[in-house]
Amino acid sequence: MMVKSANNHWNFRQVCANVWRIIVKQIEISPASEFIRLILSSLAIGVIAGVPSILLISGINAIKTFSFSTMADLSAYLPVWMIVAVPLFGGLIVGLMVWLWSELAAQKGVVEVIKSNFLYSGIINFKTTIFHFVAPLIFLGMGGTLGPEAPAAQTGAGMASLLGQAFHVNERRRRAFLAAGMSAAIAAIFNAPLGAIFFSVEIILFNFFQTSTFSMLIISAFTADYLSRIFLGGGTFFILPPAVIRFSPELLFFLLLGIIAGLIALLVLNLNDTVKNFFNNKLSRFNPLTKLLPVMLIFGIAGIFYPQIFGIGYDTIHAIAMGAESATTVTALLVLKVVFTALLLSAGGFGGLFAPSMFIGAAIGNLFAVFMNSGCGLSLDVTAFSIVGMAAVAASVNSIPMTALVVVLEITDNSHLIVPLILGIVMSEIIVRYSFKMSVHYLGLKQQGVRLFDGRELNVLKSLKVKQVMSPEFHKINADMSLKSFIRVITAASANIYWVIDSAGKVTGYVSFSDLKPMIMETDQVRSLVLVSEVMNRNVATAKPEDDLDYIMKLFGRLNLEELPVVDPKTGKIIGTVYRHHVIQLYNQEIFKRETVGDLATQFQTLDQVRYADLDDDFSILEMPAPESMTYQNLKILDLRKQWGIQIVLIKRFDSDGKKHVEAPGPDTTILPEDLIVIVGQSNAVHEFQEKYLE
Repeated sequence: MMVKSANNHWNFRQVCANVWRIIVKQIEISPASEFIRLILSSLAIGVIAGVPSILLISGINAIKTFSFSTMADLSAYLPVWMIVAVPLFGGLIVGLMVWLWSELAAQKGVVEVIKSNFLYSGIINFKTTIFHFVAPLIFLGMGGTLGPEAPAAQTGAGMASLLGQAFHVNERRRRAFLAAGMSAAIAAIFNAPLGAIFFSVEIILFNFFQTSTFSMLIISAFTADYLSRIFLGGGTFFILPPAVIRFSPELLFFLLLGIIAGLIALLVLNLNDTVKNFFNNKLSRFNPLTKLLPVMLIFGIAGIFYPQIFGIGYDTIHAIAMGAESATTVTALLVLKVVFTALLLSAGGFGGLFAPSMFIGAAIGNLFAVFMNSGCGLSLDVTAFSIVGMAAVAASVNSIPMTALVVVLEITDNSHLIVPLILGIVMSEIIVRYSFKMSVHYLGLKQQGVRLFDGRELNVLKSLKVKQVMSPEFHKINADMSLKSFIRVITAASANIYWVIDSAGKVTGYVSFSDLKPMIMETDQVRSLVLVSEVMNRNVATAKPEDDLDYIMKLFGRLNLEELPVVDPKTGKIIGTVYRHHVIQLYNQEIFKRETVGDLATQFQTLDQVRYADLDDDFSILEMPAPESMTYQNLKILDLRKQWGIQIVLIKRFDSDGKKHVEAPGPDTTILPEDLIVIVGQSNAVHEFQEKYLE
């Protein structure tokens, strides 16, 4: 049954690919083929990424309404504290999901989308997308006090990535799909398409993009916004009265509010980091339920006294901005929001920081205006300062100043506040950037060992996996084997290290040839009595296929080994070996590919159909027509690195006008019949490949 399911999945992808090729072939008849492709793909992304966001926000509202309305109906029969059952039940479901699918649960947040974009060629696993749609839907619907923007962005990016994978678009276009999917998702949530475009530009594209990508963002965002207005209703997100600025010196107070907002943003970020470290270091041995349920219990108890804390909080933000809540209530809600945002994010909750940061900012602006009015006899407009506080905190907490500016302008319809908004955002951003020296997204990546510069990943080994370089061959021996028998084994083989396994088939140590040299001189009787388990080295670590090579190189250095066993993560049994020299070889090839791909793209525009050159004493480069036996297969299936020890670094294709286009392929790039491929590898491997296919 599993084979049938896999075949069906493959057939679906093949059908999509065939349909896409037919569409593209028909479109290419038109002189405006590229423009038409861009329009069609952008519209498709707007739909496929926008609809899940609409479903997410509708589902959250429906679950919350049903859950809390049911408790209200039962309030005549149940004690008031039973309202705690709603968030507690939500925490129970989500905690179980995290426990059962821990690997999927760990891949949450916008940082994971950034990693997928830069490290994994724009590929997001569909299971990850589904998980991060369902978990936030339940968590936020049952009262979780986080925001839906990050889950929506992750879902939108995942759906756009799925579309790109299904139609086998190249890596560059798939990354553009990812950014467009995020724009569409945010536009559908807020009905703020311009702000959604800036969201992708600031977070995914790091302010570097091409005209075609920007066009795709615009079309996708406005398509999703249109759909959202149809299904969720149009109009301004927050219906607020026009904010009033009564005198020019009032701008100085907005400047002061920006400084306060920056300091509050620092408090929020540092508290989040401190609580996260506490949960990761002190409570790491506890299962997800043990960590999340106590927090949800305390959260539910707090909600008995301040029910406004339940849920995303858009209604409460509106009330605060309107000045409908007392200063005492706003202060209490501010403290609760800051504390529970940090606790819920760290304990395993699902959601983002954008909505909480708007909530916190609106509360800060409200309290600032109320305090200045009552304490200094001024008449500052509470709504105006709530709006500016909302934008200033959201900008600095999330490192998205332009997004915060444009989104707040769109959702409040107070465009005349643009100067106060800019003042507040700039001051708060200066404070946070001065303290952290980088955006919070860069910081999050850095904490995971990923270093980006202008959108390029600096730690190459972090982006490479053990499965890309592991060898299926390995030498193993039983722990209860006698030394005499083992010596017979090593005389018949040429391995340097033998992995010692126990009765369950798990690696417990290793024996190297150098370790045995002193034993070889012992008498035959002694060798018969001594067991391998008595002389083996127990200082061994194992690798898994999904481990990154940066981690593996650190193990090599720590253990002073040249190879490590690769084990199945489920059974713990050895399935292969990873060698240090293979890791270094792959690293060198990847560095060469990344550093020279741009120059090669220019140089190979003018080359003949078959060209060969030695790069140095060890490496060569070859350009040749794609062999017929390789066409209509993707690079992941061909696996030329494993079969030949070479790598395709560029593909040259011809359009309908006969012009050449050069692109850097990804794992899912499909070889087409008229492609010219550029191959890099060790000289002997390139020679062998050339002789095989250019006879």
